Amino acid sequence: MIGLSYVPLSKGVSLLREHTSEIVWRGRSLFLCGGCDDVLPFFRVSTISDVDSELESTAHSSGTRRVALAFEADEKTRQWAARRGARLLLPPQEVVSHVGDKTCLPEILECANLRPIPSSLYEAGSYPDAKRILLEFDGASVVVQRRANNLTGRGTWLVSDWRELSQVFAEWGEERLKVSRYIDGILLTISGCVGHAQTIVSAISKQFVGTPRLTCFWGAHCGNQLIKSAELGDQIAALCFDACKKVGDELRRRGFLGVFGLDLLQSRENKVFVVEINPRLQSVSSLVNVAEIEAGMLPLPGVHLLSFLLEKMPLTTFADAPAVPPLSQVVLYARRKGFISEAPESGRYRLEEGGLAPAVGPPSLRYLSNKEALVWSFVKSGEYAQEDTRLCVLQTRFHLAEQGSQSVLTDTALKWIDALEALFKYLA
Repeated sequence: MIGLSYVPLSKGVSLLREHTSEIVWRGRSLFLCGGCDDVLPFFRVSTISDVDSELESTAHSSGTRRVALAFEADEKTRQWAARRGARLLLPPQEVVSHVGDKTCLPEILECANLRPIPSSLYEAGSYPDAKRILLEFDGASVVVQRRANNLTGRGTWLVSDWRELSQVFAEWGEERLKVSRYIDGILLTISGCVGHAQTIVSAISKQFVGTPRLTCFWGAHCGNQLIKSAELGDQIAALCFDACKKVGDELRRRGFLGVFGLDLLQSRENKVFVVEINPRLQSVSSLVNVAEIEAGMLPLPGVHLLSFLLEKMPLTTFADAPAVPPLSQVVLYARRKGFISEAPESGRYRLEEGGLAPAVGPPSLRYLSNKEALVWSFVKSGEYAQEDTRLCVLQTRFHLAEQGSQSVLTDTALKWIDALEALFKYLA
């Protein structure tokens, strides 16, 4: 990361104290803001499900510099911020929707001087000839994507023959679709933040997708593991950083500010392609937050705030590459349908011969030992689970996947996953 710039933690916190009186975060789950509550001033978190119950206690508080941090670009979010008298630091909804639209990706990448994966767009209701489409891609496998963002893999379908492609159009053909050549390789993520004058590039992670032990679905997001540039190789790391900066600069031109993430593909020929733009915090953000804080950097949610509050952010360039801690996470999906009768509480756990046991200490990645893990549950007792329902996230300060592999889970990871899965009980 030598040559890349960042906002120093102490300077960033000082500026946030100067420009804000309260920072209110609204999100679907608490784990995305991991670590931020330790360092960001005046910081308070509420999940979307808690918003109604907390309205009375927050609506009458005072403060002319209250800011709202949220990544759901919809009218409910805007109403929530307005009720609290908070300035919502979020790009215009139409810009966010366009950037996150998978069918708009090729055009955005071409404007950013990046080569997209070969693809074709098909308008809603067009129902083209499936055999002809596969011939255009030389009979190779293709990937079909719906335009909506944040579908956690449910909007992506790997197709290997024309009959299956016909089925995809039968099920999804009422909306605009993108069909792309399937390219085998290693999946990566990188995060960044668009400011008024700069694009800041952050950490790279290996991405686990469609891991059979964790999900039944090919395209499902199954976790991340932070990696050092040296593990990728300097050339690949440089290509990833370059792609992130170019996309960020193009997003700024389109009126976008704040945090974004890229899903990347490193091909077997060592080319790097942008697969998807996420105009929000990615699920890897809590790992990135901790790595940045421990390296003396303002974490990305704080940088996001400053990108709206300042015309130019105070940046420092790395003299030496910061250490990358061995932070990992996996997402466990339901493997059957049914009502959940028991589910573990979110919190800190240790692995024992009898299974998982609660561990003493704050639910923070920063303070875990390498014998412990954090569990963030997404379902509660009495809820109905589908086969694509995310049950929980498991986070550790040790690697859950073998280094140098795409997504081969370690023996230790498998023991944790087995013990964790056993805590989810279904009604008979």
